Amino acid sequence: MLIMHKRLFPEFNGVGSVLKEALMKRIVVAVEDDGLALSVVRIAGELARSLNARLTLCHVLPEEEYRESHTRLSRDLHKPFIMRRREIAEEYLINRPHIERIGLMIVGFMLAFLAAISEQVIGIKVWKEVPYLIVIFTIIANEVTMVRWRRLRDKALETVDLEQEHADRRRTGELTPEMTATPPPAPSA
Repeated sequence: MLIMHKRLFPEFNGVGSVLKEALMKRIVVAVEDDGLALSVVRIAGELARSLNARLTLCHVLPEEEYRESHTRLSRDLHKPFIMRRREIAEEYLINRPHIERIGLMIVGFMLAFLAAISEQVIGIKVWKEVPYLIVIFTIIANEVTMVRWRRLRDKALETVDLEQEHADRRRTGELTPEMTATPPPAPSA
């Protein structure tokens, strides 16, 4: 299929253009970890762009290498801390009501817009400052909410960082058994 690419084989422009329209909607390219892969990906990208096709890159690992890459985390001494950081990120990015927060912002901006056009549309006179105040209040409420969520996230991440540092020091012998009896101090708010 690569033969139909105009830059590589311009003599196939006539027949190739008809065939490429009919045949190439998806292009899959296998790549290795070598210098040639970049040039192959560039050519495949140009081809996909010219054909308006989807480009999928595929890299296959030998079974041993695949297993090693997936078991590396299970052997990692920091795995519990990595997993806790993931949970904190999930809580912040996914479990928080971001859609509702954005929806309330939209409602606030719509109210400001309605207040701005209320006299022209429905004949109700509103102080000209009211729409600005609604917008300012909406933005401030959104920012206060985000700051609260970020503080909770940062405090949780800081606790995990301190616990990891404490575990690392205990493992390397920087902390004696007497020192490990007391947990690290909690971060100040």
